[in-house]
Amino acid sequence: MMYWYLWVTQAQEYKNKKETIKKWMDEDKLKQDKQDYTPSQKGYAVLFVALLCIFKSSKHLEYFFGNPIIRMMFLFKCSKCEKQQWVYDDGEIRVSKT
Repeated sequence: MMYWYLWVTQAQEYKNKKETIKKWMDEDKLKQDKQDYTPSQKGYAVLFVALLCIFKSSKHLEYFFGNPIIRMMFLFKCSKCEKQQWVYDDGEIRVSKT
């Protein structure tokens, strides 16, 4: 009986294969577009540390499984004093404690 149930489940998954792959591709395209087209938040780095610091910046995509909200995070890190802060694409600032 168990093998019959597994066979039916596998057949159902195979039947929905194209829709599942299309859904995954649409989600990945949305994430890639967010990554590629979100403008940098460079103005926030000046507010953080004196102008003498040289900032290295990087960006990361933040999303969680089951949560529809996708946010871009920009990390600004001073190469001299090692202070850093995260700036989200919606303007929220998170200063690192290290």
